[in-house]
Amino acid sequence: MDISSLETLTSFRQHMYQLFNRRRNALFDLTDALLTTGAVLSPAHLSLATGFQRGWGSIYDALVDGQINGQAVETLLAQHPLQAEELIYAVDASVWARCDAETSPERAFYHHPSRHSAGQPMVAGWAYHWIAQVSFAHDRRDRSAQDPSPQA
Repeated sequence: MDISSLETLTSFRQHMYQLFNRRRNALFDLTDALLTTGAVLSPAHLSLATGFQRGWGSIYDALVDGQINGQAVETLLAQHPLQAEELIYAVDASVWARCDAETSPERAFYHHPSRHSAGQPMVAGWAYHWIAQVSFAHDRRDRSAQDPSPQA
């Protein structure tokens, strides 16, 4: 095991902790919960995450009264870029709701953020998943070739 990676992570976390000015402990736990938990129904559900060591009320205190030095966080993140060989993927899951199509083949139940069925954020339908590899390199394509404007 490469101990330098662990030291880098420890140093990064210590610096990040110092950038939370008010409600520091709750904000730091909230950050861990956001990074390690999937979709949740409400902020209070983040208090159930393994890394969150406080009560659900401290989440709301942190969100209302907490202060973060945003510029310093950006600087810290810029000092720790991802390695070039690390692959980054963006995933989108879109649901085509077909609640009334009871005889449609392969219809299943999926999470939907705004529509509900029997009080649950689920709908019957089909899910479409898009996966794309992304990078942080600037896209330098010539936009003028894609969108020619009419000549007057």
